[in-house]
Order: sequence, then C-alpha cells, then structure tokens
Amino acid sequence: MQLVGALSRSFEEANMLMMLVMMFSMVMSGGFVRQVPGWLVWLREVSVMGLLADMAMYLEFRDVDKDIASSGEVFDQYGVRIRSDGDFLRSLWILLAIYLICRFLNYPAVKFLHTGRTFTENLRD
Repeated sequence: MQLVGALSRSFEEANMLMMLVMMFSMVMSGGFVRQVPGWLVWLREVSVMGLLADMAMYLEFRDVDKDIASSGEVFDQYGVRIRSDGDFLRSLWILLAIYLICRFLNYPAVKFLHTGRTFTENLRD
C-alpha cells in the first residue's frame, strides 16, 4: 500500500489505484474464483488476499475432528490451495517476497517521483 501511495500524485489517485489492486487481489482469491484462465494463474499465485485467506483456512482446519469431516474435504469445499506445511511455507515466502519487492521499489518512488525537482537535482541529494 505504501508503494501505491508513493507512486500516486494525490490521495484520490492513490485511493483509486489501491482499490483496483485490492479488487484484483480479492477476485483472484479462492473465495471468488475456483478455476482461473491459464494466463491468470500467476495472478492467483501472488494474490495477497488469497494467500492470507488460504493460510488462515489451513491453520484453522488442518486438525479438524475426523467425526465432522476430513481436512481434505474442507479444503476441497472451499477451494483452499494450501494443503501441507510445505505449501504454507511457500505461501509465506511469496508474501515475504512481495513485501520486500514493494519496499525496495518504494524508495526510488519516494526519492524521484513527484518532487518538483529534476532527476539530476534529486541524484545530488
């Protein structure tokens, strides 16, 4: 979210851009879409909302009572893609990578965009 704010010139622009990013993230989560077209699979894999929801569902239902249902049945019913501790760690690494990439891109955005100065003036500081 900080990166979206740093890339935008005004609050209204940041609000609209963040709404677009969050809507795509929500729509690509397992709660809305079970099957995505082949060219959108990558977007589902990096959907922050989808990853967080799947992680929460995995932690909640991985040890469900066998008398009620098996964890696999619950995961199938709700379209949860995380089925094991390895999948959980993979999702955690993806979230960490998204965070670090956004933080890395945030610095040049704040440093060089919308400052009212030329690029060479910004480089000298």
